[in-house]
Amino acid sequence: MLFFRLILLFPNLLLLSLMLGAQNVSISDNPGATPDPSAMLDVQSANKGMLVPRMTTAQRTAIVNPAVGLLVFDSDSESFWFKDGADWVELGGSGPWNVKADTIYTTNKNVAIGTSNAQQALRVSGNIGVQEKEDFNGNDGGILMYDQNGFERVHLNKVYSSSGTNFRVEVKTPDEVNGSASVQFFRNTVAKDKVVQICQGKGNSTVSAQIGADGKDSYFQADGGNLGIGTNIPTHLLEVNGVARSSQATWATGSDRRAKTNILPIYNASSLLNRLNPVTFNWKEGYIKMHPGLRSFNYGFIAQDVEAVIPEMVTKTKGKIGDKEISDFRLLNYDALFPIMVKAAQEQQAIIENQKTEITDLKTQLTDMQKQMKVLLGEIQTIKASLSRKNEGE
Repeated sequence: MLFFRLILLFPNLLLLSLMLGAQNVSISDNPGATPDPSAMLDVQSANKGMLVPRMTTAQRTAIVNPAVGLLVFDSDSESFWFKDGADWVELGGSGPWNVKADTIYTTNKNVAIGTSNAQQALRVSGNIGVQEKEDFNGNDGGILMYDQNGFERVHLNKVYSSSGTNFRVEVKTPDEVNGSASVQFFRNTVAKDKVVQICQGKGNSTVSAQIGADGKDSYFQADGGNLGIGTNIPTHLLEVNGVARSSQATWATGSDRRAKTNILPIYNASSLLNRLNPVTFNWKEGYIKMHPGLRSFNYGFIAQDVEAVIPEMVTKTKGKIGDKEISDFRLLNYDALFPIMVKAAQEQQAIIENQKTEITDLKTQLTDMQKQMKVLLGEIQTIKASLSRKNEGE
């Protein structure tokens, strides 16, 4: 009996097989449902879903030669995964991402763009493009950084004005700074060797240079090195290569008596000046190339000559003339000559005053001698007149 039933069912199964091979199929709890023409298999239901194979992560990754496009549900990650050819790609589920209003965020994962190794909350391998957009403060947008209290601290943006477009980095510090707030530039990323620090407060004395403001005072501080203006090889704390100009300001140095000891007068200043040898000279070409602000023809002194007379005016340091390194290059402190010149002028003035006194005395003596001569001349005239009368009487 079963045999005859199979014989009767076979033509229907054959017909169904031919129909399935020739058209798309609809699976539905609605007998009248028709498949969508664009789908080979159309599953339709108003109150049921479709289950794909469900497995653990270990089971999913253990599938041998998974076909491209293979779809499974991972019960460990609670998300769908499909094979894109080289890797398994997670499609959804709870995953690391959360949605709140218009924000997509993750709280327990690092995010990598352009790399698969994210050691920070966000790591980007490649360029970052930021499209300018007006921010909530009405400023042109950019990159913003906030502190843990939600206050804006760093703002990298463009500023537009009638005069043009400017680029700026804003660093906003709290009203009260406990220690210092700074923007730091490093020589390299391994040793963390800071070379420049722009700061508010006292800053950090371990960096090479600092530009900052402490209250109402601004400052530039160089630590453990020299500052060059117009040169990148300064040999002193401050070296200016070129002509420096000050419209009205003066350069003042410490000179308080309370800070000094062994105060003695300068003797024989005129003699010291007389032993100096002022000259005219031209700088060598190799030296001018290193210091383009120098004039070729100059008036001045030779440091070695001055050193023999006033050694305190000469300082030795490392120097260079062209390609030649000099370990004892001599610098001349012309300011030290000023008090010697003042003392020499005082000595000359003392001599002049003494000479004026001597001249006054000589003038007085001459006047007295003239008076005496006048008296003598009168007496001589009297004697001559008396002798003349006597001769006439004889």
